[in-house]
Amino acid sequence: MRKVFLLIVLIVFILSNALIAQIKISGKVVTLEDRPLEYSEVILFSEKNIPLVNRLTNEQGEFNIDYQKGIYKLEIRQFKQVVYTKSIELISDIQLGTITVDATNVLGAVVISGRKELVERKVDRVVFNIENTISATGGDALEALKITPGVSVRNENINIVGKQSVRVLIDDKMLELSEADLANFLRSIPADNIKNIEVITTPPAKYDAAGGSGLINIKLKKAQADSWSLSLGSSYLHRNDEDEGAITSNFMYNKNKLSLSSSLNYRDGGETFSYQDYNSFPAELWNTKQRFNRGYKRLNGVLDMQYLATPLWTLGFQYIANFNKTSSNRNTKSLVYQHNANVPFNEIISLTTADQKPEFNSINLFNEFKLDSAGKKIILNLDYFKYTNDDTRPYEGTSV
Repeated sequence: MRKVFLLIVLIVFILSNALIAQIKISGKVVTLEDRPLEYSEVILFSEKNIPLVNRLTNEQGEFNIDYQKGIYKLEIRQFKQVVYTKSIELISDIQLGTITVDATNVLGAVVISGRKELVERKVDRVVFNIENTISATGGDALEALKITPGVSVRNENINIVGKQSVRVLIDDKMLELSEADLANFLRSIPADNIKNIEVITTPPAKYDAAGGSGLINIKLKKAQADSWSLSLGSSYLHRNDEDEGAITSNFMYNKNKLSLSSSLNYRDGGETFSYQDYNSFPAELWNTKQRFNRGYKRLNGVLDMQYLATPLWTLGFQYIANFNKTSSNRNTKSLVYQHNANVPFNEIISLTTADQKPEFNSINLFNEFKLDSAGKKIILNLDYFKYTNDDTRPYEGTSV
């Protein structure tokens, strides 16, 4: 009896290992000119189009993905533009060989000459030096995240591929905002003010409170040593239904022991979306049409000061203010049909409006003490954060 039990345990162990065994997918991505395409995203999707694994190609354009048996979709993207897609069934290791893609239009939007590499790999993170691209020029921080390798942005949801949740930081300071408010805040930051974006898949010990989530750290530009600059700008965007105007200002100063950077940005505009969907039920069919209009006013200000008291002691101050006013309305019309009928027997009309005024003020005081030349240091932070949101959502509906 004991031998039978041990045999059953052995069989179960072998079968479980076989089911979760990791299978390798490998390949090499090159351009039409046979040049390695580095820093491309290679993403494995489930049959339900859910991203499961994300890898970046190396300097030789090579990639490796380890995953379990199943049917998937493999997609290769260069700055969020899909350049290759293939359905694959993982049974045993797959060598895709050399994959030739046309990335001419994508690479044309990248400027790297004489600067840092566009994407840097570190032990626990990937650094996207967005200041080296022109594709984000005129955009905002949320649009910058859309082209950041390893980051997925759908509507107002920000994710790191392969992570259950994500937290966003500005200059190493955590933002405690809801998804919608975070998206509104990021829309108020011009992409031109961003130096780089760090995608941290293995958070360091000081972020233990973030649990198993990934981190996105947005680093704002600072003044170069022994310099100062002032820039003023404006932009106008015309859409079919709504327009947007923006005014931006930036001041940077770095001389002697004092470093200062500040920005004030204002956007005023709107956007319109239309949706239509069909839902089939056992007794009836619903045809729903929606039109969503949103107008917004966004004011964002940042003040950052650092003073080098001694070669080993730096003290600083950062203030971030964000004020939003959003007015929206959603018109929904649902026609309800019986199956095989051309005339609806019911019509449901609803109007939802919303007036939101989210705003927050964030203040950070910090002291940084360097302990040695190896990089060890002690950082003392004092943070103040105040958030309010006046949210009104009246609803009106009729059924005829």
